[in-house]
Amino acid sequence: MDTHLRYEPEEYHLREILPSDISLQDLHQVNQDSRTYNYTNSLSMSQEDFRRLKILYNGTYRTVDQYVGEIYDYLVKTNQFEDTLFVVLGDHGEHLGEYGMM
Repeated sequence: MDTHLRYEPEEYHLREILPSDISLQDLHQVNQDSRTYNYTNSLSMSQEDFRRLKILYNGTYRTVDQYVGEIYDYLVKTNQFEDTLFVVLGDHGEHLGEYGMM
């Protein structure tokens, strides 16, 4: 489970948070290649592009949250949770337009 680029959340999670002025197709057309944007300067991104990227990011977090919940529920249901070390880690955040970076 990963919340790094390329964001590929479950569609039903996107539908829960999708603003009425953006379509799913619009979301999936946004650039998700941070190397092209951050390092080559060969691509520009608008505030609207970053808005779409944030929606994909939030949808991905909802997807990961669901999967972690399913693992937890399975461990509890099968009486394995008490004998399991359940660790969730994060390594860093994403810029998503802050400081002009992806």
